[in-house]
Amino acid sequence: MTFKYAVIWVFNENRREYTQPTAEQRKAGIIYGERIWKGSWRAQHVVAETSRSWILEGGDKVPKKDANTSRYAFSELEVDQWCWDHNHRPEIIRALYNKQKVSVHAIGDIAKMIGYEPRKP
Repeated sequence: MTFKYAVIWVFNENRREYTQPTAEQRKAGIIYGERIWKGSWRAQHVVAETSRSWILEGGDKVPKKDANTSRYAFSELEVDQWCWDHNHRPEIIRALYNKQKVSVHAIGDIAKMIGYEPRKP
């Protein structure tokens, strides 16, 4: 049997990996470094399918239609994109919120890129 996706990446919040804490962090009593977001994703093989879902090793089911894209990815590239987004989005939003670092022209360009339409008075 051939499957469209032989491997599906599954996000599991309870699986966590951390970097080693720095020497300063260890002195302060911190036992974990920063969280490695990609460590929560695991590649699982599709072992069977039904008309509505793929069945993964271990018995988990992934819906074929409307799969929660923040929990499932269909390639490692997609996982890398989710990880980049998770690691950088808060800093980008803070930089935009703190307009001193971003020019008015850049904010206008960003508004165009995301399709922002100003409210009409």
